[in-house]
Amino acid sequence: MRSKHLYILLLFFTQCEEKSLDIRDFPRIETTDFKLMPAGRVIFFGKYLVAGKSDVIDHGFTWSETTFPTIENSAKVSLGNLANPSTFEGEVIDEFIKGEKYLVRAYAVTSDYTVYGQYLSFTLPEDNNLLEVTSLAGSIKGYADGLGESAMFDSPSQIAIDADGSVIVADKNNHRVRKITRSGEVSTVAGGAQGNSDGTGINASFNFPTGVAIDAQGNIYVGDTGNNVIRKIATNGSVKTFAGSSSNAPSNENGTGTSARFNAPGHLSIDGFGNIYVVDTGNKQVRKITPAGEVTSVFRSLNSLVGIASDKTGNIYVSSFSNKIEKISNTVGLTTILDNQADLPYGLAVDRSGNIYVANTNSSTIGKIDLIGAYTVALGKISSTPSFMDGPALQAIFNSPESVAIDALGNLFVADTKNHKIRVAK
Repeated sequence: MRSKHLYILLLFFTQCEEKSLDIRDFPRIETTDFKLMPAGRVIFFGKYLVAGKSDVIDHGFTWSETTFPTIENSAKVSLGNLANPSTFEGEVIDEFIKGEKYLVRAYAVTSDYTVYGQYLSFTLPEDNNLLEVTSLAGSIKGYADGLGESAMFDSPSQIAIDADGSVIVADKNNHRVRKITRSGEVSTVAGGAQGNSDGTGINASFNFPTGVAIDAQGNIYVGDTGNNVIRKIATNGSVKTFAGSSSNAPSNENGTGTSARFNAPGHLSIDGFGNIYVVDTGNKQVRKITPAGEVTSVFRSLNSLVGIASDKTGNIYVSSFSNKIEKISNTVGLTTILDNQADLPYGLAVDRSGNIYVANTNSSTIGKIDLIGAYTVALGKISSTPSFMDGPALQAIFNSPESVAIDALGNLFVADTKNHKIRVAK
């Protein structure tokens, strides 16, 4: 619901105390409207009620999550000077968190004072009716760094979002870990030829890496599936084995660091304390690795576990190809929160409100479990043949997506595995 206040707040600052200002000198402006658009865009509209006698050296819109945003202490979009004051509009992309309330108002600056229009309130909805799915990077199957569609992946699996909003990708069949900036520039973080060697950057090697997760310091952890180990990529690009060993047969031994054993570790999740949770797929277990490298078993299942995520309260969620989503809670223990509604669910993600997103590999859709446990399809055309098409949330087409991730703004990123692309819905 839009909240439009009926007054215009005028603030002015003089650069010289001796200068006398007349109210008729001020421009007077109004914040007239806003429009929520697909792809995380918001367009603001304003107009001049009175042009004033002083030249406008800057004008635009400023916004905040608190009352009365100002250009000194709030975000803004500047439209520059204005020779003939009239109506104006400003577009802002990827600045607002879905579900948060914001206040926005127009402003105009002259050499002597700043004036503001009344403020409007708006909230970028968390629902999917405004979401538009586009391709961030990738094209045909292959390997190439580059911008957008000039880059290539080969069966990307788990993805994670770093502090800068870049997407980290476990590029499974290329045996590499890749990075995509917000502008779509793709580079290789680590990995080269298939193998099992530590090193720095492309001098290190992986063997079908499936999982990635990022800690608070920016270190990347990799579920190096074919090598049965968890690797750590430090912020300087150096790669070392963090837990597990490939020198012995796969097993489920607990221990510290390389004394522990895994069997085809896959997707990962990191909680607020820096603990890493591993889907140990060959052992049908969830394993926990402390920041010190101590490995223990958290949960054992009869089902084929594949995906994992954690929420801000420390709950762990796991998916299995038995079409179950299960929750591991410190207080309640193990509960099933979804049974036979997902369709070969793989990757999981939890948004800031606690909604859970599920990558369905068989139906090629992204499902959503809301706070009361209701399940809906959030992305992807239902009952479509797996293929590729960008478009509105429920018209876009995916092909066996294996992972979903959510950035700080609430945008959904999808590893569209068999299309060899990373897609985004915002």
